[in-house]
Amino acid sequence: MSDPETNIHVLDAAYKPFPTFEEWASRTSVDTARWDRYNASLKDQPGLSPEVLNRAREIAKRAAALDTGAIEGLYEVDRGFTYTVAFETAAWEVELAKKGENVRPLFEAQLHAYDYVLDLATKAEPISEAAIRVLHEEVCRAQATYRVMTAVGPQEQALTKGRYKVLPNHVRTRDGVDHSYAPVDVTPAEMARLISELRSEGLMAAHPVLQAAYAHYGLVVIHPFADGNGRVARALASAFTYRAISMPIMILSEHKESYLDALEAADQGNLCAGA
Repeated sequence: MSDPETNIHVLDAAYKPFPTFEEWASRTSVDTARWDRYNASLKDQPGLSPEVLNRAREIAKRAAALDTGAIEGLYEVDRGFTYTVAFETAAWEVELAKKGENVRPLFEAQLHAYDYVLDLATKAEPISEAAIRVLHEEVCRAQATYRVMTAVGPQEQALTKGRYKVLPNHVRTRDGVDHSYAPVDVTPAEMARLISELRSEGLMAAHPVLQAAYAHYGLVVIHPFADGNGRVARALASAFTYRAISMPIMILSEHKESYLDALEAADQGNLCAGA
């Protein structure tokens, strides 16, 4: 057995399964006052016609879809560029083209994925493994390959969309510590367990922020796909906020460091949904 094989077995064994929603929620809090205040401010605004709200939803969706790829390092954005594309201001297509020929297809695939999530949410259908696999296929549609670290260095490998991983995808964190995701052989069972939790009475009765945070948390703990897990998790979380307030979750590129800090804190058992 080679050292790489030994390391993989060690990392597989170190995987910590995600808790049930009941257990997770007992250790997690959400600022409902802040959520309620923002909702009230929207409802109290004069002149908020359905057309205005639909436009606001479209802007939020475009911003979330653009920056979800930037968080993964597929391309770079800043606040001005994100707003230009989200608001579809003059020459936004020209500015997008300046980022490179591959950026627009990536953005359009991610945008279509958020459309799929909105459709899934408004139909109020239970989230399923099949739906999550379709979501992965949509969000990664324009991505042909992904980078893999091998014994001879980084390599580009073809990305299979809509299917669970067939090779381990453990990672080394920003602190240089190896972090374990679900081993390949237990991934299907872990995904089935996640779906069961997402359909549980406790979760369905919980606050939308708790629902969204748990869905995101469970998906990234498993990391079921070869690549694209973060994009899938952020889009999946938006299904719950779409159902509650008809808006996606907006995690922008400028929030990347605090977002990654929160994920790493959760990995260490410090759970806080925030709102």
